[in-house]
Amino acid sequence: MQTLFSIELIAFSAPYNVVDLPLPVGPVTKIMPLDYDHDGKMDLLLLGNRSDNRLKLGGIDANYGCLLKGDGKGSFVYIEQTKSGLCVKGDVKAAEKIVAGGKECVVVGISNEPLQVYTEQ
Repeated sequence: MQTLFSIELIAFSAPYNVVDLPLPVGPVTKIMPLDYDHDGKMDLLLLGNRSDNRLKLGGIDANYGCLLKGDGKGSFVYIEQTKSGLCVKGDVKAAEKIVAGGKECVVVGISNEPLQVYTEQ
């Protein structure tokens, strides 16, 4: 039996520290470091999905966006979607952080869909 899990490699010093990530998601195609709660500690936004797999596998599309709150020491805690406000459906092909109207926004490009924009609350 094989088990799949996700890790992060942290380069505080050589060699890399390997840390398991708490991921209740599907494939990740975009990882965005950001400080979503402005506590001075880096958080991670993970986006993805793959619906264009071969017929044998089928679509892998359970990732609606995953926000991981960082503690500043390399560990992360999953923030539930009801708290993060994320609901990114589809195959994420690109995502960027921008400032519009004085607010930080995350713009998400999804295959064959309009852009989605998430702003600070």
